[in-house]
Amino acid sequence: MRNLVNKINKNKWYWREILKNFKKSFSSVSFYVLFLVILSVWKYLIGQDFSWESISPIQEPNIFIRFLYSALTFISLGKLLRFLGFYKMLHNICVKILGDWQLYKGIKKIVWVSLMLLMFIYVVPFIVYILNTIISFFFNVFNLILYLFPPFGFAIVAYLAFMVINNEKGSIIEERIKRFYKNHVN
Repeated sequence: MRNLVNKINKNKWYWREILKNFKKSFSSVSFYVLFLVILSVWKYLIGQDFSWESISPIQEPNIFIRFLYSALTFISLGKLLRFLGFYKMLHNICVKILGDWQLYKGIKKIVWVSLMLLMFIYVVPFIVYILNTIISFFFNVFNLILYLFPPFGFAIVAYLAFMVINNEKGSIIEERIKRFYKNHVN
C-alpha cells in the first residue's frame, strides 16, 4: 500500500486526496455496516420480526474539506469544461482579445468556486443519497435472507467476517485501489 501511496503522491494530487478521503470513509462505513449486520443477527436470535429499514452509513463530507471538493471538481466538472473548450474560449476572449490576464484569472476563480459549490450542494449529496440507498437495499436483502434462510444468512455473516479479517491485512482494498489506479490514472 505504501508504494501505491508514494506513486500517487508523485503523480496526481487529486487522486491522492480522493483516495485519502475514500479510505477514511470506507473504514467508518465498513464498521457501521458490520455493526448493523451483528445487530441484525442479534435481532434474529431474540426473535424480532423482519422490518424494512432505511440506513445511512455514508455521511456527506464537510464543506471545509476544500481539497476534496477541489479534487472532485477537477476530475468531473472541471474536466468536462476543459473538454468542451470553455477555458480555451475564456482565454481567447480575456487574454487575446481584451488583453487582460487578471480578468481571465478572476473569472476562472469564480467559475472554479462555483463548480465546487455546485459539487457541495447538488452532486455530492446526490451521490451520497444513491450510495446510501444501495447499501440500505442490500442490507435489507441480507436481513430478509437471514429471516427466510437462516443457514444461508449465517454463511453470509461468516463470509463477511472473513472479508473483514482478510481486509485488515490490506490485501483486498489494496488490490482494488491498485487496479483502479492502473486503469484510470496512468
